[in-house]
Amino acid sequence: MTIISVLCFGILVAAAATFLAAIAGKRITAAHWLVHLIAGGLGSLAVHQLLGNSFGPLVFGLPVLPMLVASIVLVAISSWLVNRLSH
Repeated sequence: MTIISVLCFGILVAAAATFLAAIAGKRITAAHWLVHLIAGGLGSLAVHQLLGNSFGPLVFGLPVLPMLVASIVLVAISSWLVNRLSH
């Protein structure tokens, strides 16, 4: 159940970041949405598996700050990759 919660958190963060980028006027394609959602989920899952509950503030037993940072960083990297590969 924890893994599902962690993946959902990462996907929500990635969706929010992609939505905010779309509102800001960036060119967001379907490939961006797909890659961002996958990267956000994997980023939060990787941090949760590596750090466990030993770092950052816990909300419902999940380390929120490290998962948030990892999701945003992987979304940024994946956005750069999608932009580079689509040209």
